[in-house]
Amino acid sequence: MLSAVDISLQYADRRLLDGVTFHIGPQDRIGLVGANGSGKSTLLRILLGETTPDSGVVTRAKYVTVGYLPQEGTALAGRTLYDEVESVFADIVRTREQLEQLHEAMATVPHDTPEFQEMLDIFGELQHRLEAADGFRLSSSIEKVLIGLGFTQRDFGRQTDEFSGGWQMRIALAKLLLLQPSLLLLDEPTNHLDLDSLQWLEEYLQSYQGAVMLVSHDRRFLDTMTRRTFELSLGTLADYAGNFSFFLDAREERRELQRAARRGFRAVVQPPTMVGADLRVSTELVRLQQNFASKPSESELVLHVQLIDVRTRVVVATRTFEATEAAPSEDPYGGVIAANRAIERLLAQLAAFCVTESARLR
Repeated sequence: MLSAVDISLQYADRRLLDGVTFHIGPQDRIGLVGANGSGKSTLLRILLGETTPDSGVVTRAKYVTVGYLPQEGTALAGRTLYDEVESVFADIVRTREQLEQLHEAMATVPHDTPEFQEMLDIFGELQHRLEAADGFRLSSSIEKVLIGLGFTQRDFGRQTDEFSGGWQMRIALAKLLLLQPSLLLLDEPTNHLDLDSLQWLEEYLQSYQGAVMLVSHDRRFLDTMTRRTFELSLGTLADYAGNFSFFLDAREERRELQRAARRGFRAVVQPPTMVGADLRVSTELVRLQQNFASKPSESELVLHVQLIDVRTRVVVATRTFEATEAAPSEDPYGGVIAANRAIERLLAQLAAFCVTESARLR
């Protein structure tokens, strides 16, 4: 339905998003999580088209519509509550008004005239258009959403600028829910809701026909509403196939694997004669180093030089990472990110090279 490919964005000297890629399906329920300032709201605005990334593309099918509820900043005025919410159905309202005007005009025209028959045809066409858009149930839909979000019948005739900021956000949410876009982007939708309206919103979203992406600090809300979790951290996005609780458990497992890999990595770079007992090529490298002063074969010499080159780059990357960890205040983002990626690339390269060469030399 919608895909983001290699999205990158830099603010000043900080890379907020770095090669972010993901796909959203028609019925997805996604929680977008991350530390404050990690780029969650920015990513939502990129999906909406309000913010342009430095590189990368967002593609979506022609039928896909996107609706966005920001955290704050909504200020509505000039209409009553009901008229403001109804304004999202401008086409339906216009069709309904045309029907009413035509009905009044038809009452003044004799039924046996060609003019009346023409008006009758137009009336039928407008009525069909209204039925197709479910326009006859428009009022009940508006009332259902407004009441669900905590408004009363007495509020319907009040001017929107009479409502406080929190209630203004409820009005914006009501309009968005009634529009029913293919993808709902909700940035902290629970901030201004009481318990009753929050429960109503959960029930409404559970039966929602489109996809939903949520940003929220309400863990229970995320657990209830989502089946997939995107974590933004240090510019990258990790995709977890479960709700928020699942994400916390999976992230801890992932971090433990990274810690174990880092410990193994430091064992790998112990100088000067071993790459590491856990690498299948280690004994071969020891033998090559022992025989290097004698007469190694050409293939053995090439292997030795390649392994030393890779090992040297691993040592450099690891020392860079350790130095960055020791003094994080000097470079809280860039150094850690660059060193981590260098280590990951070199580890993958070294592991693949060792497996290939050890198999070739058997």
